[in-house]
Amino acid sequence: MKCLVLNSRGPGPYSASSNTTLWILTTRINRLFGWLLITVGSGILLSGADVDDRGIDPNPETFWAFQPLATTAPPGIADSAWVQSGIDAFVLKGLRDAGLEPAPGADPRNLIRRVTYDLIGLPPTPAEIDRFLSDPSPEAFQRVVERLLASPRYGEKWGRHWLDVARYADSNGLDENLAYANAFRYRDYVIDAFNDDLPYNRFVQQQLAGDLVTPASDETSQEKYRRLVATGFLSIGPKMLACDDGRKMEMDIVDEQVDTVGRAFMGMTLGCARCHDHKFDPISTADYYSIASVFKSTHTMENFNVVAQWHEYTLASEAEQAKAREIDEAIRSTDEALKKRIEQADREFLETERKRAGAYFETAARLTGFPAGSQSAPAEEALKEAAAESGLNLEVLQRWTGYLTSVIGKPGEFWAPFLEDKAGESSEIIGRIRVRFEKAQQAWTDLQANADPGKGDALADEELEAARKILHDSKGPFQLPKEPARFYTQTSTDEVARLRTEKKELQETALVLPRAMGVREGKPEDLKVHVRGNYLTLGDQTRRGVPVSLAAGNEPGIAEGASGRLELARWLTDEQHPLTARVMANRIWLWHFGEGLVRTTDNFGRLGELPSNLPLLDWLANRFQESAWSLKQMHRLILLSSSYQMSTTHNETAYAKDPENRLWWRFPRRRLSAEEIRDSLLAAGEGLEFTMHGQRLPEENRSYVTGTGSKQGTYRFACRSVYLPILRSAVYDVFQAFDFPDPSVLNGRRASTTVAPQALFLMNGEIVLDQSRRMAERLIGRADLDDPGRVIAAYVRLFGREPTPGEVTDGLAFVERYKAALPSTDTDRQVRSWQGLCRVLMASNETLYLN
Repeated sequence: MKCLVLNSRGPGPYSASSNTTLWILTTRINRLFGWLLITVGSGILLSGADVDDRGIDPNPETFWAFQPLATTAPPGIADSAWVQSGIDAFVLKGLRDAGLEPAPGADPRNLIRRVTYDLIGLPPTPAEIDRFLSDPSPEAFQRVVERLLASPRYGEKWGRHWLDVARYADSNGLDENLAYANAFRYRDYVIDAFNDDLPYNRFVQQQLAGDLVTPASDETSQEKYRRLVATGFLSIGPKMLACDDGRKMEMDIVDEQVDTVGRAFMGMTLGCARCHDHKFDPISTADYYSIASVFKSTHTMENFNVVAQWHEYTLASEAEQAKAREIDEAIRSTDEALKKRIEQADREFLETERKRAGAYFETAARLTGFPAGSQSAPAEEALKEAAAESGLNLEVLQRWTGYLTSVIGKPGEFWAPFLEDKAGESSEIIGRIRVRFEKAQQAWTDLQANADPGKGDALADEELEAARKILHDSKGPFQLPKEPARFYTQTSTDEVARLRTEKKELQETALVLPRAMGVREGKPEDLKVHVRGNYLTLGDQTRRGVPVSLAAGNEPGIAEGASGRLELARWLTDEQHPLTARVMANRIWLWHFGEGLVRTTDNFGRLGELPSNLPLLDWLANRFQESAWSLKQMHRLILLSSSYQMSTTHNETAYAKDPENRLWWRFPRRRLSAEEIRDSLLAAGEGLEFTMHGQRLPEENRSYVTGTGSKQGTYRFACRSVYLPILRSAVYDVFQAFDFPDPSVLNGRRASTTVAPQALFLMNGEIVLDQSRRMAERLIGRADLDDPGRVIAAYVRLFGREPTPGEVTDGLAFVERYKAALPSTDTDRQVRSWQGLCRVLMASNETLYLN
């Protein structure tokens, strides 16, 4: 006897919940009876044979996700008027098997708004809506689809979907939050790849092994650089850069790569097997360390010191790099010459002043009352007067007086005999010290002029050497004054100025070569199993490869000197591999319909949900491969179907039978994403700029960016949201308000919440206030519109439809009430009242949701 286990989300595989009692009960039931797993609406029965003590079928061949793609043809439908594609046949069969029918077609205005947001993330313009509505051709909607797919805005929208999967960010996060100032090149690569419709299999291969892929015979240097940039996928994840244990840091980075690759391309949680065999999926620790060996043999980091540095490619030709090295060497040489000339000028200044050591000492002694004086410094006016009278440098004299003041309090070996000479007159003592300083400096000058190289580092006379040490002590009375260049000779001044000018001119010609985060081949290494994940406790030896149970006897051979990344990439994109096409086909469906055919988008394992329509999923995956892995062909297939063009009309009967719409009896309404909301607001105020690509992070590469999110200029750009910096320490508050995913982890399916801060932002957010005012000013400035026409224009711009007569009346009344509430002296009343209307419309559900 078999039994059906239902979870809280409807039919599907059981997953542990917070209700422990229920979990224990269902586990025991599964032990006794096994699982009868029914795919809703698919008509396909998936049942396991024997199960282990966890209620899990240990045989991977019987689990749907690990089986080859089925080649089932779309079912035949008697009434085919609704069926425009194979998608419709699968959907309609599931509905009719449940006694249901699909919702009617969407209103044309809703349809063009839906597809425009879906493909480019922006609302359709009034002109685009009018053009679509006035086109009577059966191909009118198809023409809209083709126009949107050809738009460069398409790559910005769909590239952002992939950046969620790639856990893209412009900073490291974690312990040392350093700027990934060159990560933007990977983001731009993704956008271009989608715009160019780069086949998905090549897209996967380039991200895993772009540096190893065999180049085309006519490959350009730019195409080569793109392949290198693509490997940034493996590098842009967060890293514990200050971990004291370098080996642990390295294995943590490898683990993050393994987990990301597993979930991104296979929908498998490979990272669970780092410490023990996977509890639910057929992934052993040996499998884990086989694939971990691939990334251990990959050079991601330049070092694992504190703070560790990641590898970056230089994207320039050999000639450009040679020229850059030549200029850098010239700058270095000139800088070295400049430093030496400054040091020489400093020495010349000090030597000149040391020749007057006696005069400095005597003047300073008089000012401080040496040897019996106080420890207080002389007045500034007295210093200036004395320096002027004796022709001494004021700053050097000031250092002398400070030095003597400290000596009086704490006499050293040189000074003690003079300070203890109670019988001598002050003038006599000062005179003897002055003579000693002068003799010492002269003896040193003579010694340096006549000494052999390597000799002459001290005076033979101990008393004179003691005096010399004081004169040449870097902390003694002869220290460089502030800005010593003021006292250089004219020759030194001219020479230093010449070298500085030369260095500046060279720096202006320096080549700033573009760099990109990425990986390259490292030293091949086959890991041993780390028992409980601890690299200090080693188990059985593994070899670079892929999970044995998933390879099904088709393991790729990896050469001795290779990391295995290229072989892994080719294995993943082999058309016999069952997961890669399924996972991406499911994501494409999700990003159009708001839910995947498998709702656990990043987990196709046994803790994930079953497909709601497995035959449809496999048919889509097959079509994906047959269309040369073209995403744009998949868009056409989905968008031109009746299933996509359904309305969101509610049906009580269908809702009662299928409350979660797993049979797709209507098109699901969805809220706009954070980026779509921001871009739509900017578009409404006509403030959105369409400059593509480039870095807008205001930080130097590898510099600290903690707290950067609070700086005013970090996010104040009018570009599309995909180009704003993503900081793992400080995600843009507008994004955070509307469920932007954590950029430290892969996320193929964003959450959608409704919380109070969203409403507060839409009423008081800076961007809402700015753009509602801009929109109001433009409405008022249109001489072709009267006030009712302005209300209509606002509705069309934000909702994609014209208001009803009642809405026009209400809108005008709102503007008048708002204006009446403002002071009559306010010269800005008209703009502010229309701004109030625009702001209310911007905050409405009709702006934020797609039907």
